[in-house]
This record gives sequence, C-alpha cells and structure tokens, in this order.
Amino acid sequence: MSHSPSGRLRPDGRAVAARPSPENHLRAAFPRVQQYLDERIDRCYGARHPMLHASLKTLVARGRRDPQEFALPLLVHAAIRGGTRPAEPVAAVHALWWRAANALDDVVDGDAGPRTYGMDGSAALTAALECGYGLPLRVLASLPCPSRCAAS
Repeated sequence: MSHSPSGRLRPDGRAVAARPSPENHLRAAFPRVQQYLDERIDRCYGARHPMLHASLKTLVARGRRDPQEFALPLLVHAAIRGGTRPAEPVAAVHALWWRAANALDDVVDGDAGPRTYGMDGSAALTAALECGYGLPLRVLASLPCPSRCAAS
C-alpha cells in the first residue's frame, strides 16, 4: 500500500516544496555572523595584540549568550529589504555588545567566580571592554557607507 506524500500538493498532484520558516531563515545566517566575528577578531587583533586576541576569542566563544543576539538586526533588515546578508556585520556588532554587557553583568553580580569564562578576571574585563567598544567601532568603520555617513 502506498502512502501519499506529506505536505501540500499542487493541483497536478506533485508535492509543493516546503519553504523554510522565517525563524529558520534567520537562524541560517547565525553561522555566517559567527564566522564574520571570528574573522574580524583575527584581522584586528591577531598579529598585533596576541593576548587581547586570545581573550576576545575566549569571550566570544565562551561568554554568556543571548539566544537571539544575532536576530534583531537580521530580522529588521530582512523585513525591509528581504535578505539578511547585508545586516550580518551589524548583527555581529549587536552580539558583541550583548556579550560585553553579559560579561560585565556576570562580574558585577559575582556570578563569574575567580575565572570568568575560563580566563583571569582582568583579562575577561579587558576583553569585555574591547568587545563592547573598540571592536564594534572597528567593525562599523570597516563597512562601506556614503561619505556623509562616515564623517558623522
């Protein structure tokens, strides 16, 4: 006995290809945003600042995450323009701010313990400050934008 295919069918009986849900469409961009973050950290800090590079990599990899930290910029851009790729650098900056805020919050609340995310506390605080200020500015400065925006 044969079973009919699950899902919707066209009038001619062929199956309609399922479209990814909006949530899955956004989540598909998350690994690209993470890769962008990793590349930016390597490019900005790898050779010149090896200790800060290591601390930033650790904070981004092990820091307390928000499950949707990449989503807001991607969602807004996708709603306005229909795609997420151009918003990936801004999603990376958004995630950096969240990671920095979470790290500072963990330290202030005493939740971090003697080693914050596996790092010495001072290294974690330095990484959190750079993650929340210096690196986002470097990312934003590297984006192509009209000269009138760059001068602002």
